[in-house]
Amino acid sequence: MPILIGMLLWCSVAMAAPEQHLFYSHGAIVEGDNARPEHPRYGVYDFPAIVKALQWPGWVVHARHRPAGQSVDAHARLLAAEVRALLRQGVRPEQIVLLGFSRGGVITLRASEYLKQPALRLVLMASCFSGLGKRDFHPVGRLHSLYESSDSVGSCKPLLRSWPELHLQDERSIHTGLAHGAFFWPRHEWLDIVRDWLDNPEHGNARQPHPQAPTR
Repeated sequence: MPILIGMLLWCSVAMAAPEQHLFYSHGAIVEGDNARPEHPRYGVYDFPAIVKALQWPGWVVHARHRPAGQSVDAHARLLAAEVRALLRQGVRPEQIVLLGFSRGGVITLRASEYLKQPALRLVLMASCFSGLGKRDFHPVGRLHSLYESSDSVGSCKPLLRSWPELHLQDERSIHTGLAHGAFFWPRHEWLDIVRDWLDNPEHGNARQPHPQAPTR
């Protein structure tokens, strides 16, 4: 009996799905000492609540609270270094997702340029500022893009002609009327789409909202 139990335990471990890694990069307002800063128009950016909401089964969440006063390049190099450490440990690029909102998405784009991994998945939320097309950016990977229809930061599609090594898998919009602030809190409107992309990277059919997803 002990031998049989040991064999069963070994089989269950061997058949278990490999861990996947999600790197969440927050917006610029959170840079500094306050993890819950308040914007005069959009309200509180609840970084801890977002990180908690991203703790999905099978995913290891990496979410560094960035210090203030550093450039996009400096943050991107640190992010790329964290990803390279996983790659050296044998984690495959397709098991890693870089999720970034606003300035965090710009950092994500730059990090993908440093990593040069075509199988790496990028999820950008309200990050495709129109001026990025004029900057010396060369992102690499598979892109899922999400934006709020009432926000001034919209679709990534106009920028893709400048980024030939970034391949769009899917792009969707949400409609909360909250502009950039829609991503300041773990709302089911964007969480459900992101989770669907993580679980089903080859298609973009977002499933129905999860009952446990916070809403406000």
